[in-house]
Amino acid sequence: MRCATIDMEVPAHAEIVVEGHVLAGVREEEGPFGEVTNYMAGQGANPVFEVSAITMRRDAIYRHIQATRFTDHQVLGALPVEAGLYNRIRETAGGIDVHEVACPAWCSRYTVIVQMTPRFDGEAKAALMAALSSPYLYPKLAIAVDDDVDIHDARDVMWAMATRVNPDKDVTVIPGMRAHGLDLASPELLPPGSPAWQRVGGKMMIDATKPATWRTAERESFRRVQPQGRGVKLEDFLRP
Repeated sequence: MRCATIDMEVPAHAEIVVEGHVLAGVREEEGPFGEVTNYMAGQGANPVFEVSAITMRRDAIYRHIQATRFTDHQVLGALPVEAGLYNRIRETAGGIDVHEVACPAWCSRYTVIVQMTPRFDGEAKAALMAALSSPYLYPKLAIAVDDDVDIHDARDVMWAMATRVNPDKDVTVIPGMRAHGLDLASPELLPPGSPAWQRVGGKMMIDATKPATWRTAERESFRRVQPQGRGVKLEDFLRP
């Protein structure tokens, strides 16, 4: 259906429609706001939107997104990043056997964890480089783990990093890369609202995978130990 005050059409089933114009060349100070990082950030001169009308359905649903600790702000924004990175990584280096990609809420989208099965030497690093050089600015820490690690369990990821990483060769720091605008840990060169608002900082790759599948003996030495008696059923030892 057509808008009430501007020459545009909107879905007739929309809950709330805010109409108006972005004023050309006008900038005003805005923020700071609570952000996905759990910090107050993003203050600067930004474009101005002049509202001309607000229309809504009867009993319209207003969807508010919280920006506090581990809430929907982190989760909803991470979903498209995870999907995009999954597609990008699986087509890297001739095709990588990637199982899942996660940008956990407890990392504010700045960490991406790649679950994969490395078949060749160097594949994990290729996957991590793809994750850090994607269209998304969020990831600055990329971790690769094997298919026996639950990437949604921080304890499992930390276990893999603690037991499968040799920092001397499995950790790579890349300096001088463009960082996300809200990453307070990376130096800000120009503020929000500037024609080239930017931050520049380092990014890090951590290869916490087991040796590649062609290294059979080495890979087997990293097989997780299971509890003794796992899978034993008492009824198998009882007489009928």
